[in-house]
Amino acid sequence: MNDTAFFPFPHVFRGERKDGTLRSWPSTCLSCRDRPCEQAPVGPVQLCSYGVNFQRLTTDLLVAGIVLRDWTYSTPAYRKRLRENSPVARSDFEAVVSAFRRITAERQAVLDDRRASLEEAVLDEELFKTDYLKNLRAEVEKGLSFFHDYDRINVQIIQNINTLIETRYQGNSSEEKRDRATRPEKAIYEAARFLQEKLEFARFLLRPERLATAECVRFSVHGMILKYIRIYQSWFDAKRVTIRVTGQSYREIIADPRASSVIPHALIDNALKYAPSASEVEIYIQDVDEGVEFEIESLGPRIEPKEMPKIFRPFFRGGAAERIEEGAGYGLYLSQLVAREHLGTKIKAEQKTEPSHTGGFHLTTFSILYPNRAKGCAG
Repeated sequence: MNDTAFFPFPHVFRGERKDGTLRSWPSTCLSCRDRPCEQAPVGPVQLCSYGVNFQRLTTDLLVAGIVLRDWTYSTPAYRKRLRENSPVARSDFEAVVSAFRRITAERQAVLDDRRASLEEAVLDEELFKTDYLKNLRAEVEKGLSFFHDYDRINVQIIQNINTLIETRYQGNSSEEKRDRATRPEKAIYEAARFLQEKLEFARFLLRPERLATAECVRFSVHGMILKYIRIYQSWFDAKRVTIRVTGQSYREIIADPRASSVIPHALIDNALKYAPSASEVEIYIQDVDEGVEFEIESLGPRIEPKEMPKIFRPFFRGGAAERIEEGAGYGLYLSQLVAREHLGTKIKAEQKTEPSHTGGFHLTTFSILYPNRAKGCAG
């Protein structure tokens, strides 16, 4: 509490003595030179050697110069002050102290909320700039030390499996030939594609400046999302998780498809990681005037209210999520970076407070509006 102008009793605020609105400093206190009460720590009501009560409420505020009726301990000096001064009913004093603490707590809560909002706004602006990720490059490269080796190995796998399928099977297109391949051959091909997308995802972490040199073309958001559903389908099947697609979308947007695909990749990957077995993932795609809405809803671990503002921060993982599945904590961050820096929009996250599953899983929704033209494609 920074303003004690309306405090009813004599008090010392930040070293300065002030009269109360109802009571002034008694002559006994005014003539006291040592002022031992002002050295008291925060604590309960006390009685000085002159028979006057005092209490330090906070490090800034000391209430003093009053005599409480029905004080617990009686001394000759206290009894003398009772006769000389108009005592204060102890219940009245406690009511004032209680009101002060309540108002102080409420006011502090408001200040804390404002401070947190300001800090969050500043941090939010800094986090979602490519410069921030560039400053973390050494740490990112350390975490992705496997990247270049895996990239080279996977290129060889893709080349070999494609050559094998192309030469072994007949068809008018590569897709027809893959459909005729054996199950093990398809599994190798799907695993290689899966890893290829993971490595493409990692490239944006290592080279975030690619967002500033976007290669903008016209493409279908619906087709891009269906691509990732196909890539992840076998993993969802193995987990017995059903994917359901609703809505209608035929619109093409102008953006960089490589950057734009980071978002469905990360969100579908999250659904695969955290959705419990035998559950359902619902994907909604719908054309609107401003662009294309994309929403993915699935069961996931509890996100505590204090964690929700942090889920898009780099390397942050919620406590419940960490207990279910290992992860690096950069998928949602990179997705939000692409959404803001390239598309000029923002991913939103919501979670129902009540569990939707016997295992304590909660219905979690991520949504984004893909604009008709990305901010990074302006001009």
